[in-house]
Amino acid sequence: MKLRSVVVLLCCLSAGHLVAAESSHKIKTVKGHPKGLSEKVAARIHETGYQITGPDGVVGIIWPAKEIPVKAKFKPTLSVAYPFANGELLGAVHFPKGTMGLDFRAQEIAAGVYTLRYGQQPEDGNHLGTSDIRDFCLALPAAKDKDPKPIADEMRRNESSAEAAGSTHPAIFLMSAPPKKPEKEAKLIHHEDEDYWILQVPTTSKAKKKTSPITIRIVVVGLGE
Repeated sequence: MKLRSVVVLLCCLSAGHLVAAESSHKIKTVKGHPKGLSEKVAARIHETGYQITGPDGVVGIIWPAKEIPVKAKFKPTLSVAYPFANGELLGAVHFPKGTMGLDFRAQEIAAGVYTLRYGQQPEDGNHLGTSDIRDFCLALPAAKDKDPKPIADEMRRNESSAEAAGSTHPAIFLMSAPPKKPEKEAKLIHHEDEDYWILQVPTTSKAKKKTSPITIRIVVVGLGE
């Protein structure tokens, strides 16, 4: 089975275009971390994951980070919606045996366990017009990403992520702006216009010593044009 998986939607989605999923794809919670995370990384990841199932079976399982450091006094712009530093650990994803992930560029990602790191799409001619916002995350092989600290080195981050896709381009999973107010419920949402299935997950952000709820939305099924 080919998995059409893109973590975190590229475009800003208006609330009117998001509807609760009632058929075709479903989620359920799973307990315990996937095998393959280092002890240090696993300590930063929620033990509760979210398994997405489609008409052909399990699509993938996603675990958000327990607490994500954010920039103090961050204000979103038209192009950057999330207050994360580049290279920050956002979570982990497992594509079970018998599945195959596809990133936003339709690059194939082999079954296995990957960390998810935050990044921002470059502002250059190669990426012009690709999305309304620049927020995205990259999949890195968990076997090689063993330290939860942010990976600030862009080249190192990109090269490691490219290994996940078996190419020269990082395995990218794109993000959409979070809801105006954090939501407590994890659920699957359907973006009808693009036929994207979006996993919404609540977690916690931390700015200096202050913690606050934050919601991340993840496109688990759907491909860019």
